[in-house]
Amino acid sequence: GFVLLRYANFWGYHSSKSAAAAALPYDAGFESVGVVVAGAPDAGIPIGSAAVTMDAGFSEYALVQNRRILPAPCPAPEVVALLTSGLTASIALSEVGRLQIPGFSNAGPQQRQQQ
Repeated sequence: GFVLLRYANFWGYHSSKSAAAAALPYDAGFESVGVVVAGAPDAGIPIGSAAVTMDAGFSEYALVQNRRILPAPCPAPEVVALLTSGLTASIALSEVGRLQIPGFSNAGPQQRQQQ
């Protein structure tokens, strides 16, 4: 299912050459928190609930697949940081700590160049 999120718009701007070259219109933005204002019966997140996503954060509203959102305790900017904290930790463990997980390919950029 899908939910309609009304974003709280606590923006952190990240840009890349690929985002700048994207054909308009496209859903810009990243790392967002908002409130569910509508949803399909199978969406799994009740209307009025806070949720975070990594989609279309520069929008006032966005239609987002329920599998791409996570429930949040409240629509506050501090909640947005939780989205990237795990990714940052994973990259640090892989790149700096050289953590190897059996059966999982987590080769970082330096390791991929050597392959």
